[in-house]
Amino acid sequence: YHTRSMRKEVHGLKKTKDTEYLYLSANIRAQETRMIGTQALHKMISAATAEEAYKTVTDAGIGVDYDYRDFESALTQELSATYERLEKASPNPEMFKIFRYKYDGHNLKTLIKAHASQSSVQDQPEDLMIPLGTVDAKTLVNGLRDGDFGALEPKLAEAAIQARDSLAKLNDPQLVDVIIDRAVLESMSALAKQYKSKFLTRLVDANIDIANIRSFIRIKRIGQDLHFLKEVLAQGGSIPTERYFDLFLKSFDDFFEMLDSTPYGPALSGAYDAVKNKGTLSNFEKLCDNFMVSVLKESRFIPFGIEPVLSYLVAKENESQAIRIVMASKIAGVDPDKITERLRDTYA
Repeated sequence: YHTRSMRKEVHGLKKTKDTEYLYLSANIRAQETRMIGTQALHKMISAATAEEAYKTVTDAGIGVDYDYRDFESALTQELSATYERLEKASPNPEMFKIFRYKYDGHNLKTLIKAHASQSSVQDQPEDLMIPLGTVDAKTLVNGLRDGDFGALEPKLAEAAIQARDSLAKLNDPQLVDVIIDRAVLESMSALAKQYKSKFLTRLVDANIDIANIRSFIRIKRIGQDLHFLKEVLAQGGSIPTERYFDLFLKSFDDFFEMLDSTPYGPALSGAYDAVKNKGTLSNFEKLCDNFMVSVLKESRFIPFGIEPVLSYLVAKENESQAIRIVMASKIAGVDPDKITERLRDTYA
């Protein structure tokens, strides 16, 4: 039996009591049994048609009112309902913004690039923007028009202006991604630090570390310089950015040696040879995603508290991504073996 003392508010940290999550934790454990896991995904992959594959999704209570061809809308609706349900039942609803920031980031990137290319998305932003962020699409459109993103988290608001100006000046869409992606991660870290939760900190740190490891490897492999790396890497993970900078001009073996002293080495070592020998990064990307699932699974043995709540939320997002991969592949007629190769580990 797992026992822990109540968490108390210390130095401005937000108080979170495990016992406040008793009912929600119990409800989530029941919901987890309905999630689409590896077995159900393989059933979808082996289905004769995409329509038949989608029946597995609706049997799990997802997208019942949607046609299989509109699976994207069904998945967005499912995630929206999940966020709303957890926020409504949680004593700390603001905490879930940590996981909504990435949608703000996606919407900002879409909007800023569309505006620069004179795309019609300005008139109908909802078409390409995901309605899961902390700020709705119309407010972001008005923010771009007025040059005021004050409705966003401060780091994201500042990054939005910087990204807009950089694109206008340098006409390099990649810079928009770099500026916004870094701001998303640093916003997640800043809000997570307000909660005295080791698990939340670990989850957000792992997000940042994995993103930074991915960026380091991509940037080093394509021969971009140290200055660009410094622009890309986010602060706030468990591996200080200075360690990446120190290792950038050294060999990949030196970098792997550093990783081996962290929790990431054992998880990613299976891709080391491909990384340094310029092989495909598909297995490396898969191992990165699988590591994040392994972090979620650490909460399995905690009966109640924010840990099972957060794990369930991220697991639902991973579930949506897995369904998306399978449905898009089935509709496109991709070979079942190829679809299986693309799948990541699942929480369920």
